[in-house]
Amino acid sequence: MKKIYIQLLLSIFVITGCSSSEDGYMKEQLVGKWRGVDHIAMSMLQPEQDITFISEYRFDKSSEFSIITFAEDLAGNFMGYMSLVEGKYHVNGRSLILFKAKSFETREDQLFDEFEELKKLNSHDYPSVAFEIEFNEKFDFITLKRNCPENALCIKDPELERITSLVF
Repeated sequence: MKKIYIQLLLSIFVITGCSSSEDGYMKEQLVGKWRGVDHIAMSMLQPEQDITFISEYRFDKSSEFSIITFAEDLAGNFMGYMSLVEGKYHVNGRSLILFKAKSFETREDQLFDEFEELKKLNSHDYPSVAFEIEFNEKFDFITLKRNCPENALCIKDPELERITSLVF
């Protein structure tokens, strides 16, 4: 009986240890800058508007994140900043949780030339959001999958390309 109890404790320790190391590994892979089309902002455009909204996600080692959204014309020329979200993140297995976040956003028809202008806007609380992390084999593309109910109309999940592994 004592032997079974010790084996059970060791099994729990090993499983917990593996889970914790997986969390650390997933976080290491996430740290850096990622960029992709912002499908939420794109869904608000009129068909005749030749603009692409890009979101740049930054995850640092201290569990802080930012999402900067800006506009480009179809040739890829910068047009201006639209929003900034800053907060904390947590990785648990393949789950990514964004929390304690503040959002700074322009009006729909307004873009700022300077990034610092966004921080002068009144902020509002940004709701906590959970994603399932899905990397490709090389860890240079990521999809952040949202939980979308079966019969719901959901916006496409963010698909991001790694820009850099270094975050200052």
